[in-house]
Amino acid sequence: YGVSEERPLNLIVDGRQVRFTSSQFEVKNPVGTDENGREHESNMDVVLYGKDSLTGKKVILFLESKFSEYLTWGKYSGISNHVYRKIYAQLCHGGVLERMGLKYENNLNTPGYFDLMSIKGQTKHYAGGIKQMISHFLGVQNVSESSQYSGCEIYLGEILYRFPDQIDSHGEKYKDYANLHKLLAEGLNDISNSKFKVLKNFLTYQDVFKDFKLDKTVKIFGSSAI
Repeated sequence: YGVSEERPLNLIVDGRQVRFTSSQFEVKNPVGTDENGREHESNMDVVLYGKDSLTGKKVILFLESKFSEYLTWGKYSGISNHVYRKIYAQLCHGGVLERMGLKYENNLNTPGYFDLMSIKGQTKHYAGGIKQMISHFLGVQNVSESSQYSGCEIYLGEILYRFPDQIDSHGEKYKDYANLHKLLAEGLNDISNSKFKVLKNFLTYQDVFKDFKLDKTVKIFGSSAI
């Protein structure tokens, strides 16, 4: 919000200084079509457009935004076999899901769909966020070669709100999801044949906006969000 030529957002992205000057919200990217002909889409929270401050190369950052969602652990149900099975199988065969402590299993109550859960016991991870990032990966992969992104460096990442210890004790849930995300990013980058890259580390609202001039009311709301 409010990013412009007059009020740029300067971020370090994959080791490069990038000056972002425009943004879009709720950008839909096609993921795939299921066996019933229904199109699955990835709804990207934020897309930032800018340039590498050193080289002038165009840079686009697709961002999934999280507030308190990652504080809720549990398995994720109802993932379409037809659309997602291949990429989950790739992540499984590459050992990525195992390193994350996750597996996928057919949903016995809903034929044609599967669930993402812990390998053993209760799912004490934010599995829904992992499923969402895999969906975003497929969506960005599908559009990354289109003419509108020609000549651009493209990245996919996440931005989270980091809660204090009285809400997330010792940052346990933040650290758990950060670890899962890093392993997922490594796995997705390994199997990708596209030109875009998944960022391994989160951005946080606290870090991104500490030097960005927010509207007074937004700043007050953000500081009182806990």
